[in-house]
This record gives sequence, C-alpha cells and structure tokens, in this order.
Amino acid sequence: MSGDTINELINGAIGFPHAIIGSLAAGCGNYVRGIQKTESVEEALSLFQDNAFSAIDIGQFETKGKVGYFVNSLGMGIDAETSDEADCSPLKKMV
Repeated sequence: MSGDTINELINGAIGFPHAIIGSLAAGCGNYVRGIQKTESVEEALSLFQDNAFSAIDIGQFETKGKVGYFVNSLGMGIDAETSDEADCSPLKKMV
C-alpha cells in the first residue's frame, strides 16, 4: 500500500474506533518500514494470523475548513518537490 492508500483508509475508518488496518512493507521508501517491527513478510503475516495488533498515533490537520487525518508524516508539497528533484537528478545514475 502506498502512503496515499493508507491515507484514504485512515480518513475513511476514523469514525470507526474498532477498525483495524494492516499493511506490509514492500518496495523502497515505504512508510510502513518505520512502524513494522518484523524482519520478513512471513513474520508480519503471522502477526495478522495471531491477531497481534498495536495502536499507533493518528494526527489531525485542518486546511481550508476541511479536517483530515494522517499517520507517520504530513507533507505540504516540499517533500514531493524534493523527491522529484532527487528522482530526476543526474547523480542518481551514478548509484
């Protein structure tokens, strides 16, 4: 799941206090890596099977009269611009 997908899930589930959302880290730069405590996909899947869940904090923001929620981080465009610049950098080809 991407950060955008998790964002949609969090904002949709916020009114349901018993909702459980799970995610497995995959790919590079996945935000779940910051909260996932397992070393492998198999370990993470076993946590789902064992109903071993833990709560994480959810942040709230308001902009232009709209309230929203987020986990892990909230970007306001600077992060996207920085990622785009890094992705297009000629130095990237050197790695």
